[in-house]
Amino acid sequence: MAFIKTNLVGKLQRDDRLQFPNIEQPRPLGCFSLDTNRDYQNTAENFRYFRMPSRLPLNLNAGYGQAKSKPENREEKERLYPVLHFILNHQNEHLSKKPSSSNTKAVEGFDFIAFRGLLRVVMSTPYEAREDWCIQATRYKGNIYLCEKETDQKRHERCNQDDYQKRCCAYGLKFEQYCLSDSPYEEPITNVPVDECAEFHCVFKTQFPGMTLLYGAEIDGALSNNLVLNVENKDILSSLRFMELKCSLRPTNERQYQNFRRFKCRNWWCQCFLAGINDIMIGYRNESGFVDEIIHMETRCLPQLGANFWDPSQCANFLIKFLNMVKREMKNLDCPHTVYEFYFNPRSRAIGYRIYAGKSSNSFLPDWYVTVLENRFADVPKI
Repeated sequence: MAFIKTNLVGKLQRDDRLQFPNIEQPRPLGCFSLDTNRDYQNTAENFRYFRMPSRLPLNLNAGYGQAKSKPENREEKERLYPVLHFILNHQNEHLSKKPSSSNTKAVEGFDFIAFRGLLRVVMSTPYEAREDWCIQATRYKGNIYLCEKETDQKRHERCNQDDYQKRCCAYGLKFEQYCLSDSPYEEPITNVPVDECAEFHCVFKTQFPGMTLLYGAEIDGALSNNLVLNVENKDILSSLRFMELKCSLRPTNERQYQNFRRFKCRNWWCQCFLAGINDIMIGYRNESGFVDEIIHMETRCLPQLGANFWDPSQCANFLIKFLNMVKREMKNLDCPHTVYEFYFNPRSRAIGYRIYAGKSSNSFLPDWYVTVLENRFADVPKI
């Protein structure tokens, strides 16, 4: 097992000369749902419509403690599985049809496969001074798969949340319930427990300089006055106006307002940028959990609010720099089980990695996925 330090963060953090890179507008390739049991469904079953609540305030405490929560350690159990299911359910579109050599990419046209949340975490790194992260990578048949792993620090924080912290997490999901409906013609159903497990996801493609990415992203809802038919169609998906819903404590002093600009605006911009979302509905709540105002904000306005605290050019360029480093370090690997584990230490401002060779508890590509790709490439001559 090797450990190598790579000082990437320090080199990028204060480079004001960086311009925003040429990044293609993310395009949806399709969608899927996770049902109430967190099982993959190749449908738009959980697609929702945004509807402005007819009256305020909204009591976010209603039903607290009755919600169906996501399983503990779900990230460790689910890993990248939903995105892999999507790829296999769309084999004719995304898997190489007639691989001509061992250098052919199994998932055609893509360098990286991931979830948006992981990419957002990396984008925030130049300005991250408190939270560490751990990203596992496997390179197999020309594609690099990325999977976020919970760190000891984050596990400790998750397991030691106090009641107020738990309520704040629940408030965001309850706010979504007040604003999202199964139909553009009907009011949202708010008198039932919140189901934290059911989700709607889009799978996006985007082009960065020198690389193409495929990644899944949870989508809160869309703004439409009419019922959308055949949501699974990528042309229909591309025409939709997706919305991001955020519930935030209303800043009441300068320190809170600075934190809003420094942290939330940055994270929201990274998240929305990666899904091509330009509309955010913010529900401002008080300390007691009541939303008394909902405002619309455009994603493009967030960098202006965050000026002097963060720069979108730094975020985007760091993500590209990190992905290029991963490509370079893993260029000679072709194994579905070997994992490179990259770790960011916010105190030392360094990224290092360990290598877990062969099959181990760190391997995250499942056998059912590997088997399909092995069979597809069975007749490829070795070079």
